[in-house]
Amino acid sequence: MIEQVTVGTSTYNVPQASAVDQKALLLLLGGKIALRSAASKTEQIDTQLLVGAMLSTPEPEFDKIAKLVLGRVHLAGSETPVTIADFQGRMVEFVQLVAECVRVNLNDFFTWLDVVNAESRGSRPVQTMT
Repeated sequence: MIEQVTVGTSTYNVPQASAVDQKALLLLLGGKIALRSAASKTEQIDTQLLVGAMLSTPEPEFDKIAKLVLGRVHLAGSETPVTIADFQGRMVEFVQLVAECVRVNLNDFFTWLDVVNAESRGSRPVQTMT
């Protein structure tokens, strides 16, 4: 599956990572996202919450996450893989792209977590993100 995401004025093709890489990604971020979403009473995990999680991640861990999700991502209309060098002077957009890629790869976890969080608050979950 390939999903297109727009960050800034650019659109990127984001293919899902392998199941092995998705597992690694889940284990790197799952606990942090679960705690943040529960503590903030987030109704629906979105890219903004994920950007916050990325910004509070130690650099070596962030680099692992970026490597897991960016390996096959490219600018729409191009076949050249995206690298950090493409974001000189646009680090916020780089972090946003990594967060979008995480969302694409772990959407099933975030949907499940939204339901669990809603049940723990005694409310109904909002519509899932796509």
